[in-house]
Amino acid sequence: MGITESATLAFTYDGSLLKSTTWPGGIVGSVEQTYDNFFRLSALTVNAANPVTFNYDDDGYFPSSTGLATFTSQRDLTNGLLSGSTLTGTPNITDSWTYDGFDEPKTYSSLSEATQLSICRIA
Repeated sequence: MGITESATLAFTYDGSLLKSTTWPGGIVGSVEQTYDNFFRLSALTVNAANPVTFNYDDDGYFPSSTGLATFTSQRDLTNGLLSGSTLTGTPNITDSWTYDGFDEPKTYSSLSEATQLSICRIA
């Protein structure tokens, strides 16, 4: 079996920044990107609906996004390392990280609602 219909993509740029991707044919759609003054992705829109906005803190880290679901990340205030994140939607997903004395990842775990998705000890 093979694909009987060909697909094409069209890209629109503002200088070197990708502004949109569109595709006609069997699957019709578009993805549009918006950037902030620091050339970071600030919004993503699929098919001109339901935009996702990306928020950054004063250090340029990506702590959260909002849209159909909300993403937030938490950093350790003493070293700036990622300590966990939460995706609020259906279902809610949370994860957490711990680090050793050299700031190398030690453990990672993730939960979906109350179900353990993964837990690993990094050696």
